Amino acid sequence: PKRSSGAAKFVKRLEEDAKAGKHGGRCSDLLRSVGRTLDVLESSAAQGSNSQGHAEAVLAAYEEAEPHCIHRWEREVQMCHDLVCDDKTGIDAEHLEDIILRRLHVRRRRLAEEELHRAKGVAGISDMHFESHFYSNIHFGVLEQRDALLDPSRLNYESIGTRLNFGEIRQRLKDRYGVREIRSMLRQDICECKDSGSEAIRSKLVDWLKASVPDGFKPWSDRVQRQEDWLFEQCFDENYVMTDTALNFLLCRMRILQSDAVVDLFA
Repeated sequence: PKRSSGAAKFVKRLEEDAKAGKHGGRCSDLLRSVGRTLDVLESSAAQGSNSQGHAEAVLAAYEEAEPHCIHRWEREVQMCHDLVCDDKTGIDAEHLEDIILRRLHVRRRRLAEEELHRAKGVAGISDMHFESHFYSNIHFGVLEQRDALLDPSRLNYESIGTRLNFGEIRQRLKDRYGVREIRSMLRQDICECKDSGSEAIRSKLVDWLKASVPDGFKPWSDRVQRQEDWLFEQCFDENYVMTDTALNFLLCRMRILQSDAVVDLFA
């Protein structure tokens, strides 16, 4: 009963904040996730499934989340939804590497699309087969390249010519997607982002850094002290802004960058 009343208080607060238009509509999304979670729990109980453990965990999470901020609400609601619905919709259900790779892929697609519009202007062509011709020649690691290779009509443009210099196009894309640009993208999309779920991603990022302390970093210290020194001496400055060193380390450890492309990580 106590857990139920605490969870009910949380749901009521979400309803009040959603009605007041707080947090940019995020409370309405949370209410929908809560509704789906509770519906599945109710359905499982009606079918005689042993869902008591899940129900207690969900009610406890809702009760504990109520006094906190919208970021904590999102994290707890998504975790409960994934637990009960056997789905993976929340940040906590994803690997940090997958999140970063997806964000960088979105950025590459934007850069490629900008070059596509420029190419259309130069060639004076805008049909879909021309787009396939463009994407099949840029070699920039975007999903459109795979679809473009399945379009045989793109080969017509190979024979008639389009006045496009794909060497120059690839170089422009490369220049806009170098080491510094990638670090800047991660700062904007993760480190300094204010969007829904961004706080949970930053928490996941800090956990990743703590778990990835290099073996040669202060090996004489105990584990907890090494992690603290690693975070505050190498990964964050005095204003708790992530350093280029930490971003280089992360990108190289995840095989997104080659270490020889970023020179000395600890210079």
